[in-house]
Amino acid sequence: MVEGTNLIWTIVVSSLVFGFGHYFNPNAGIFGSFLIALVTPQLIYAYLKTGQLWLPMGLHLGWNFFQASVFGFASSGQKSPSLIAQAPIGPEWLSGGEFGAEGSILLIPFLILSMVAIHYWVRWSRFPKQGAFEIAPGVLEG
Repeated sequence: MVEGTNLIWTIVVSSLVFGFGHYFNPNAGIFGSFLIALVTPQLIYAYLKTGQLWLPMGLHLGWNFFQASVFGFASSGQKSPSLIAQAPIGPEWLSGGEFGAEGSILLIPFLILSMVAIHYWVRWSRFPKQGAFEIAPGVLEG
């Protein structure tokens, strides 16, 4: 997609597709789908910073696993057995309600902090001189 358009349009279109793909999940709604769409830039950022898919895949898998199987939230509206039993309280925009933690406005600061953590982890472990908006060498080279 980047070669056909550019990076910004690739992120926007991918985010819309990812959000829309979750729209039909139980208890999703427009707000939950919008917040899910905001996860996409974080996953793309993880790929662009490392040049490998393991980090975005691990972030997605880890989020779903810990949110559902450990902490007992619904994961994109899907309930599963968990180690901790809990029920969301408070307004849905804050708790995520029956959709899960990714339906909470608290997802936004989490995403920002995780992108900062990704940047510094990559800078510390792989590319010491890489700036916050620089990508891993060779990632977008065709």
